[in-house]
Parts: sequence; C-alpha cells; structure tokens
Amino acid sequence: MEKGYEIKMKDHTFTLLNTHETIIEKVTMTKNMMFLLNTKTDVPKCLKICVKDETWLCHIRLGQINFDSLKMMTQNEML
Repeated sequence: MEKGYEIKMKDHTFTLLNTHETIIEKVTMTKNMMFLLNTKTDVPKCLKICVKDETWLCHIRLGQINFDSLKMMTQNEML
C-alpha cells in the first residue's frame, strides 16, 4: 500500500501491479486455494515477537488459526 501497488484476483490468478500497472508478480491459485508469492523486498527486515501467553503463541505458530479451533484442538489433546 505504501508504494501504491494494486492487487487483482481473477480467474484463479493473483496479480500484483505497481503504479505504472507493470506486473510485479503473477501466480495461479494452488490446489488448496492459496497464492504462493516469491517476492523480494528492497529493504531487508528482521521481525521479532515476544509472546508470553501460550494461546497467542499457538495462534501465531499455526498461521493465525482462530481461537475456537485452538480451544477444540486443546480439548481433543491435539496440542
């Protein structure tokens, strides 16, 4: 958003365009309905997070899974 990029999703294709409408990335949807992007940033960044709450830690580690699913997984001893 900071660079004014535009995202288009149509016909099972994800397209990322710059402000001149030049294609930066174009990928098709995978079988599990995801778009795998292999983009490089112009400025490398390292991000770190410190979480003490185990529920939030599981939420983050499992790809932002919703808390109801985490509760169900805990009750069924899956975590």
